Amino acid sequence: MTRKCFALILAVAFVTPFLGTVSSLAQGEGDPVKLVLIRFNEAADADSGELAIKAGLIKAGMDEGADYEMKVTSAQNDLPTLVNIVDAAVADDVDILVPLQSMTLQPTVQRAKNKPVVFHLVSDPILLNVAKSDKVHMPNLTGAYIKTQPAEFET
Repeated sequence: MTRKCFALILAVAFVTPFLGTVSSLAQGEGDPVKLVLIRFNEAADADSGELAIKAGLIKAGMDEGADYEMKVTSAQNDLPTLVNIVDAAVADDVDILVPLQSMTLQPTVQRAKNKPVVFHLVSDPILLNVAKSDKVHMPNLTGAYIKTQPAEFET
């Protein structure tokens, strides 16, 4: 995995201000990293997730076109279309797949086993059966999720 690809995985996974140094890792490494954002539908949560990722990449100093190319897809609430989107991304040799909603995570993990998957705005990946815990999961899987276990909200 190239440093640019790794830097983009970090930027997408964390989309936080402290990633301003990530751009120095990515500079001067040839072709842009190819990302595909995978939406199940046009819901507001996917819109906000997409905007957060774009803002995080800008904040991290990444330049679209030079450091990365981003394609945004939507299955339009159709599971067979979702599977086709993931298969097409794998066939196109996309560098990073970014499932933006819970419905997109399982098919992406199942069909893109050898590609980095950085999920965003999904329900608990443990409950979705794609990880055993925050520390025990496939090596190509990372991301930010919404905690859903009642015990996780206790003080």
